[in-house]
Order: sequence, then structure tokens, then C-alpha cells
Amino acid sequence: MQTNAVAYPADVPRGRKEDREELSVAETIVGWRGSLRGILSQLQAVAPTNATVLLAGESGTGKEVIARAIHELSPRRGRNLVKVNCAAIPAGLLETEMFGHERGAFTGAINSRVGRFTLADHGTLFLDEIGDMALELQPKMLRVLQEREFEAVGSTHTTQVDVRVLAATNRDLREMVRDREFREDLYLLSPRCISHRFAAAAGTKSGHPRIRTTFRA
Repeated sequence: MQTNAVAYPADVPRGRKEDREELSVAETIVGWRGSLRGILSQLQAVAPTNATVLLAGESGTGKEVIARAIHELSPRRGRNLVKVNCAAIPAGLLETEMFGHERGAFTGAINSRVGRFTLADHGTLFLDEIGDMALELQPKMLRVLQEREFEAVGSTHTTQVDVRVLAATNRDLREMVRDREFREDLYLLSPRCISHRFAAAAGTKSGHPRIRTTFRA
């Protein structure tokens, strides 16, 4: 009997965090002082929850460092932190990167592939540059955020996942919503959600990102 091989993204570690080297929270926040201590206190408040967090700030302002700190301060710190740069992956490939695909799902799919959401199950998924996600993929992203389930490309099997999502962008998503370049329901996640906006003490002009957290009601 032939067994189908399953491919894993090469840059994503598998297994529990204890089995691999990771930076500790202390190492990621070395040098934070002054106004940045206010941001750290905000992270400590949101990290223990399952809130979806949107980090908004210009490129190079440390959004990935903050995302890692949230993960390391959360109950999921013993699980994978999986990162996806939505701007670095062509729109036609992002769906299979996120959700995986079955063998034969498209030309060149000689093996099944596990997606990033599956790899992040019971852990955290960091979606960098979410503002660059193609509109046609956003409904499927909305579904997995709301229902915690999806189908891999070419599959009829529904996969359920328990993933905490952190997202980051250097774009103004509210303006993109007004211009119909980004789905409003994805930005808000759901009308049942309660949204809080935290402004960095020194404001975004100082180079520190804003933090928007969305709690599921």
C-alpha cells in the first residue's frame, strides 16, 4: 500500500518549545525602559488571555518582538509560535501556506502539505503584514478566526484548531476598510467582539507601535 508523504514548511519547528531553543521574554525586552515599560504592562495584561491582538506600527518598530513577548507571557508559551509574512508569499500560494493542501490538489502538488494553522494548533500564529493579504483569502481567514475550523486546499475534511492569532501591519486598516481593500468584518472579527485600543505612551511618532486587542464575547 502506498503511503502519501506529508511536507512541512522548513522554517517551522515541530514539537514542544522545551525541545528547541527560544529567546526568553527577558531577552526579547532587554533595553526597554521609560515609556516602553507602559507597553510591557499592557502586554502582561493581555498575554494570559486568548485575545486576538493587532499590532499597528511602522516597519522596524519591533512588532515581532512584541508578538513574541505576548506569546512567551501566555499559557501557550510551551507550544509553537508560528510566523507567516503575508507580504512575502505570493497571493496564489498564501492559502496553501496557511491551510495546507492535499496531494493532487493542483498541478505540482505531489505530496500533501501541512499548513501553518495546523502547525500552530494549541499555540500562537503570528500573521505579519496582514494588510497585504489578498481580499479573496480574507473570508476563509475570517472563518477560521471565528469558528476555529478550515479545510485544506483540495480537501473535504474539516480540521478544527485551537490557535491564538497575533497580527501586525504597517498599514492603516481602517482606511483600507473605507477603500474596500480590507474586509470590515475581518478587521472587527465579529460584532460580538469587544475592542480596546491602547496607545503607546509616546505615540506612534516615537516609533512605538499601537496595540489593538479584540476579545471574543
